[in-house]
Amino acid sequence: MTKKYISIVFDDGPRQPMHEMIDKFIEFDYKCGFAIVSNRFAFEDLSVLKHAIDNGFELCSHSHSHPRITELDKETATKEMLTPISEVEKLFGYKIKTARLPYLFINENLSQISIENNLPLLGHGIAGAPDWDENTPSKLISDSIQEAYDGTIIAYHVTNTTCNALNDMLSYLKMNNFEVVTPSELFKIKNVKEIPLGVNIHKV
Repeated sequence: MTKKYISIVFDDGPRQPMHEMIDKFIEFDYKCGFAIVSNRFAFEDLSVLKHAIDNGFELCSHSHSHPRITELDKETATKEMLTPISEVEKLFGYKIKTARLPYLFINENLSQISIENNLPLLGHGIAGAPDWDENTPSKLISDSIQEAYDGTIIAYHVTNTTCNALNDMLSYLKMNNFEVVTPSELFKIKNVKEIPLGVNIHKV
């Protein structure tokens, strides 16, 4: 049976239970992405970012403060999107190469920021069920994971609800011949020579 490749990106890190989520992916020999918000750095345990980097997971920019970014001028929006990149590079020597816009809001300014900074914007081919609510693992699977298809990017969040569902979610994907990889790995596997810029990328 042909393998199917997808990427899952979890928004709003770093926060608990991100460390536990990473370990669950490691158990399944899977990788994923974490879209991070840098104003959390002042009060979160940043060792979780090193844990992600050291184990081959991908960090993505999710802005500095998660604003309604289309309401900002271009200079301020640029600073929002680039601050996590500069902060992570300063702390860990790791270069963030992708981003997910807050709320997936996009306009001409943000398209230009993506192009000017060679920063691909990750969308969601499938949006996860509302994992900020107390949904059951079966609900999260039926509302999103069951809809997974080859090349898709799936959006979830770093929450206890999602963490509690991961064993069932990842088991389902493993049984259905999916490989879960980082966004950058997905582009390579799908032989994307030139990653589109200035648009939300929902599938590869």
